[in-house]
Amino acid sequence: MTLNRKIIFFTAILLVGILFWIAMFLIYSSIISKKPPIIALPTLTPFPRLSPFPTFQVKKTPTPAAKISGIISPTTPAEKGYMEVSGVKMNDITKVALDTNKNGDLVLAGNKRYLISFLKQFNIFIITIKSPPFDQVSREAENYFIATLGIKKEDACRLTVYVNMTKEVDPKKAGFNYNLSWCSD
Repeated sequence: MTLNRKIIFFTAILLVGILFWIAMFLIYSSIISKKPPIIALPTLTPFPRLSPFPTFQVKKTPTPAAKISGIISPTTPAEKGYMEVSGVKMNDITKVALDTNKNGDLVLAGNKRYLISFLKQFNIFIITIKSPPFDQVSREAENYFIATLGIKKEDACRLTVYVNMTKEVDPKKAGFNYNLSWCSD
């Protein structure tokens, strides 16, 4: 190899390396700048577990929080003013939602104490507790949840509902799954 070819080859390798590190820096800095909270996901065990999936934050248009594989039956409309989710007949929550996005995900309640949302694609309700004390605020959110849906506590246990909390409530317990307080498993 001639000296000119060696110089061109070395320069090309160096340029590719520099571009690689610039790209890595940009990717890393964009990941670090986003700090989403943690979403609670289902657990088959009676105790909570950590989840790596972020929740969606209250925005003008919420986005889906997580993708879960598997077949989930879609929400099917029942009689007028009602709908059915996971075999449970309830009020048509699309009519009372505070916000919705193009996927049909809904924000049912959002205040300084809690956030209640519904991921239509997965038939999942998420209750996120945002202020302490957890027990008191979760009971308040759970009662609002069943009142909004117009269902009984027993029927709520048939739905997929995740109760979680932000790290501001309790950093040691944030990111875990909790059941509705009246459901046994």
